[in-house]
Amino acid sequence: MKTISRDHNFENKLNYVQKGRKYFYVLHEKSINPVKIKITEKGEIAFDTNNWNYFEQKEAEYFGGI
Repeated sequence: MKTISRDHNFENKLNYVQKGRKYFYVLHEKSINPVKIKITEKGEIAFDTNNWNYFEQKEAEYFGGI
């Protein structure tokens, strides 16, 4: 799996995105269960350009925010 990551600066923010065959797995540093996001063209572009806003928005939608 390909992974993008960023430093969390001691905040509870998203800092890992792993790309599988069909899904992106969105996690925090201490996450046990990642959020699964289906791979789309927009997601591919976000992953390739390290667009964290896209993944943060998808995570919020998963948990009922935004």
